[in-house]
Amino acid sequence: MKTMIPFLEVADLGYFNFREGVCNHRRGCYYWLDKISQEKKAELEEKYNNIVFLTSRAEYAPEIKHPVIFVANVPFDKPFESLRPKKGIVFVTKFWDGCRMYSVTSLDRDEANTTYYGTKKEAEKYIRKNFSGLEKQIRLNDLACA
Repeated sequence: MKTMIPFLEVADLGYFNFREGVCNHRRGCYYWLDKISQEKKAELEEKYNNIVFLTSRAEYAPEIKHPVIFVANVPFDKPFESLRPKKGIVFVTKFWDGCRMYSVTSLDRDEANTTYYGTKKEAEKYIRKNFSGLEKQIRLNDLACA
């Protein structure tokens, strides 16, 4: 059974920079590594369920690349993740259109069923009232990451 990676395991990889962020609808932390072998990557991915390996490039020197490990605060294999039609779809997002707003969409992603709120509390109240079960959980997760 997969578990969450402990920080000491990440520290042993030898990171030189870190930053908080969001990846695949999860809050967590990015750690830039000097190097990591493919065998070590495969071993970690097999053992832990809250990590993703990425590659970073320098903006003005794209030939300089570094491996990055994203460590999420919660696992990526939550039961409600199966509700996403595709991996990249988000049901609650924050956007800037002159003022900050949160959009909440339905499961069918119909524009007529999209509602907009000025605060997270209003969006959370709407989600708790109009959705149930796994649909509610996935939207609350997306709202927390927005």
